[in-house]
Amino acid sequence: TRSQMQTFWMLALAFAMVALNNGMLISHLLPLLSERGVHRDTAVLAASMIGPMQVMGRLAMYAFERHIAVVGMAMGSFVALGLSALALLGTGSTPMLLVVFVLFHGAGYGVTTIIRPVAIAELLGRRRYGVIAGFLAVPYLAVFALAPTAAGLIWRFGGYDAVLLVASGGSVLGLAAITLAARTATVAVDDE
Repeated sequence: TRSQMQTFWMLALAFAMVALNNGMLISHLLPLLSERGVHRDTAVLAASMIGPMQVMGRLAMYAFERHIAVVGMAMGSFVALGLSALALLGTGSTPMLLVVFVLFHGAGYGVTTIIRPVAIAELLGRRRYGVIAGFLAVPYLAVFALAPTAAGLIWRFGGYDAVLLVASGGSVLGLAAITLAARTATVAVDDE
């Protein structure tokens, strides 16, 4: 149906923006932090802590899953990803913002990796789930593959501040898309 197609494309956009944010920030994290005067050892430690924060985000999600809808959790993760990019803007003058980045980016991205399949099933149904999830993986993977190059081009012309603003803006676009996906979703009766 038309509303299912709208939901599909909004989910594709939303999760592509997750890939954009993560791909841009993670691939350029060390030179970005170096440019902001963060010592290399500290930068490597920060990068290594993102994985454990993903696990913490997932554990928090499990703790609150009975109280917050899947779309609400997804929205929270988009906000966290956007704020993580903005936190890096001030890392040079306020080193504590690096901790904010690690916490928000790790937890936000960790939650989205769990939320993505659940949101697809909840908003588009379980019928033909594999085919739908496969099609939705294409824009995600394409954007993730292109994100480091895009960040490099943006850096060349606008510096890392511009990269961070684009990454944060992508999260805002993703938040809007997931919100619209939830509004247009109509799961077929035969899926229940």
